[in-house]
Amino acid sequence: SGFGSGVYGSAALRSTFYFALPLRGYDNATDRRSEQSAKVRDFIWDAYSRYLIEDAPTTDLAVWFTGYGLEAKYLESTASANLWLAFGVAVLCWLYLQIHLQ
Repeated sequence: SGFGSGVYGSAALRSTFYFALPLRGYDNATDRRSEQSAKVRDFIWDAYSRYLIEDAPTTDLAVWFTGYGLEAKYLESTASANLWLAFGVAVLCWLYLQIHLQ
């Protein structure tokens, strides 16, 4: 309903990209698979995270990385900033309580 060749907008869109293994220098897809996956993950993260997460042109677009451990890398990058924010809020709350409960 409302989605077709003449409609250029969508509330949700999903794209999937598959990377072919083996990478250059490996015998086959199972040859040191975790090492190959780590190389693909680091390539994707280095190539696209800046444009899709840090310098995103809009907040209306949410990009989710899946596969090759990209979810963990994304959470790792955002969790450190959020932990410092939470720590700062906790310190401010503690100072507020110390001043007003005396």
